[in-house]
Amino acid sequence: MNSTPNNSTPTRYSSMLVTLHWLLAILIIANMFIGHTTADDLADTNPEKISYLKTHMSLGVLIFFLMCVRLLVRINTEKPAPATAHNAFLDKLAVFTQYSLYACVFLMCLSGFTLAIETQLPQIVSGDLAKPLPADIKNLTIFAIHGTTSLVLALLMLLHISGALYHQFILKDHLISRMSYGDRHEELEGEHDKKQIETTAYQKPRTV
Repeated sequence: MNSTPNNSTPTRYSSMLVTLHWLLAILIIANMFIGHTTADDLADTNPEKISYLKTHMSLGVLIFFLMCVRLLVRINTEKPAPATAHNAFLDKLAVFTQYSLYACVFLMCLSGFTLAIETQLPQIVSGDLAKPLPADIKNLTIFAIHGTTSLVLALLMLLHISGALYHQFILKDHLISRMSYGDRHEELEGEHDKKQIETTAYQKPRTV
């Protein structure tokens, strides 16, 4: 690998942002699994449902907090140059997907908080309120918003992953390495060759 000066644009995201990226990916997928399968499939009278709901809600709070931290870190740390697929539509789609992912995660958290407050779920799952789970919870508009947003989020995540794999294995620009640990100013594999190709492609012929 080739090195570049330390004052150049970094080729990797900061270690804090890398950690938050992968940690949040795991937490979000796990919480969506809990919400759509285990907690959703169990009967309201099943004691295990309370336990799963408590976990689901706790993870939701943690995800919201970490997303706020991630935004602050992203704003205040130097980032690699925007990746390009050398296609205007795909580049715009990538930007749209990234911002939509952030929006959906925050909407998921906020709709979850609202749903919990409206139905007194925190008091119920903690045992402070001796009443069963609301029977009409699935008929609430905020529940529909929460559930629909999770499906949109799942589709956006698939689109995001597909884009990353396209860059990694089709374009071979080692995009995934940008979200890994290492020297932030180290030239990634393939970058040097790519720059040479781009330079040659855009180099004007000399006149005699």
